[in-house]
Amino acid sequence: NFSAPWDYARPSGYIGIGHWFTGVHGVRLNGQFAQTLTSTDVRKKHVAIGVDYLLGLSNLFYGVNPERKLELQAAAGMNLGNMENDHRLSYGLEGSFRGLWHLNPLLSLFVEAKMQGYNTLCVPGTDHAGIATQIKV
Repeated sequence: NFSAPWDYARPSGYIGIGHWFTGVHGVRLNGQFAQTLTSTDVRKKHVAIGVDYLLGLSNLFYGVNPERKLELQAAAGMNLGNMENDHRLSYGLEGSFRGLWHLNPLLSLFVEAKMQGYNTLCVPGTDHAGIATQIKV
């Protein structure tokens, strides 16, 4: 129902920690808490943990540039999740695209379009946006 798109917007929490092996390849561990709209139009709380392979698309196609302000990344991975009132873990796959705007070397804003599929449920449109920080060592 696109007449009330705010019905689909709900707060969620996301935390991720990752490591880039090169400018193109990396890995990320993540956790997420959100409200999910199921296929029967019922809202349920959803908790998931996962691991993703990261691919720096901007660096892959245009070369590594530490001064780049806009960047596109892709991720694919596996996760374990649990829905409210469900007494079992569900396993699944996820894929996403993330657009980053680097404000300075340690702070970025991002928008990520994500698709999660579980053995018991497909969760389209678990998109999120936020502020990312990074520490370079």
